[in-house]
Amino acid sequence: MRLSLPTRKDEDYRYLPLKGFDVHRKTLVAQGEPKPIPAEYSFLGKEEIGVLAYRSSSDLIDRRLASNSALEGVVFEDLKTAAESHGQLVKAHLGNPAIFSNDLFARLATARWQNGIVLYVPKGVRLELPVRGLHWFDAESQAFYHRTLVIASEGSEVTYVDEFTGSAFAEGQSSGLAVGLVEIVAEANSRVTYVQAQNWDESVEHFCRVAFHIHSQAELKHVMISVGGSKGQVRCESSCLGRGAQARFIAATRASSDQNFNFWVVDRHLAAETTSMLDYWTVAEDQAQVTFNGNVIIPKEAVQTDAYQKNRNLVLSAGAVVNTLPKLEIATDQVKCSHGAVVSSVSQDQLYYLQSRGLSREQAQAMIVDGFTQPVLQELPTEELRVKFGALLARGGESL
Repeated sequence: MRLSLPTRKDEDYRYLPLKGFDVHRKTLVAQGEPKPIPAEYSFLGKEEIGVLAYRSSSDLIDRRLASNSALEGVVFEDLKTAAESHGQLVKAHLGNPAIFSNDLFARLATARWQNGIVLYVPKGVRLELPVRGLHWFDAESQAFYHRTLVIASEGSEVTYVDEFTGSAFAEGQSSGLAVGLVEIVAEANSRVTYVQAQNWDESVEHFCRVAFHIHSQAELKHVMISVGGSKGQVRCESSCLGRGAQARFIAATRASSDQNFNFWVVDRHLAAETTSMLDYWTVAEDQAQVTFNGNVIIPKEAVQTDAYQKNRNLVLSAGAVVNTLPKLEIATDQVKCSHGAVVSSVSQDQLYYLQSRGLSREQAQAMIVDGFTQPVLQELPTEELRVKFGALLARGGESL
């Protein structure tokens, strides 16, 4: 089946115009020796147990571990290698045809993926420190199609940081396309923290699809930081599949200039006594536009479900636009559910108070923005990550 480019008549793209958008951009393999990924991205942090970095224009893999035995029994490899050495494992979980089956960008990632990252944690294994994967967009590429697969077996515990960065600026090329598909499986009684950090260069147009499968008594936390790219859409679909499954989604976004970001979350409760919380925080300035569309779905059989949804937005300029569309679909009355959205500007009283203490207006506003996003940063698992991603939110991204 051939999927056509969506138009504004499609509710999913009403706030993200794609007229004239080119989905046929291809990856170009670098000629000669590719430039190394900057050390500040590919390094192994003091609070990390392993890092795997790969790039869009070559098959070179940079894998670093805290020790030779740091990930004993754990599969942590690039997708090409994992497909060859652990084919049955990858095949059993990757590419479920029911995931985003009618979504153009999910289909593109499925068909065109160049590489990706696979993390498999065996039954009962608990990793005390985070594992990080780095997806690097080389300027030699026109497009970057990537995958992520994380499988936390029964009773395991893992924190995985998925970092997306790089630049599509090159001679004769003004923009690049990044398309990704992420699948996270939290098996029974597992604990998974998935951190997604998007810091593409301003030249990148990005589309990412994320599917969560949360089984009985499992706990999943998704923390997302999003600041980069010119235009982008992240779509998350979460399924609480077993009794007692818990999902927590918390995100911070800063959009500036003329950036256009879309965040869509579908939160399905398919079993009894499940819990979820969606908490999205946005800072928008200049002429940026940000859209949040959240939908909690609770069918008749999902009794004793608790589900909450919040979207908080701070607008720093008259030209910035925020669209917030929280929704609930509930087919039973044996639940606790709520949803809400707030859009506000910086308080002039707060600015006056801080300026009266010697701060400039710019410093005062920066302090208010920092305080606004702190609840999200505090959900990050290490101080290293809180400092690193806090700096991104403070600057609204950084030049690569």
